[in-house]
Amino acid sequence: MVRYALQRYNGDTSRVFVTGASSGAVFAGVPASCFATTDGSSWNSACANGQLNRTPREWGDLVRAAYPGHSGARPRVPLVHGTDDDTLRHPNFTEEIEQWTDVHRPDQPDHHDRQPAR
Repeated sequence: MVRYALQRYNGDTSRVFVTGASSGAVFAGVPASCFATTDGSSWNSACANGQLNRTPREWGDLVRAAYPGHSGARPRVPLVHGTDDDTLRHPNFTEEIEQWTDVHRPDQPDHHDRQPAR
């Protein structure tokens, strides 16, 4: 994928970096604000295990609440999640998709027509 993008867009190979992050960043395997806890702990098992099942509007509202004064465009977010991740379970992927779809297209119906996570 990186090689393709470099060739297609005439990228500079000396400016390509790979980084990793644990949960806490929007691209790190869980929806934004999923790990927020009320007791100040740094780990949220319900989030990690994909047990937080919110509507797209509820997830989107968490993003909007993070910077309530923002009225401009928001960046597109690439989402990738493996099905064999034993730390941050795969149901989080669907929740992330719903969240960022709502952030970018809040005029869409707010429905949750999928099977609950197992």
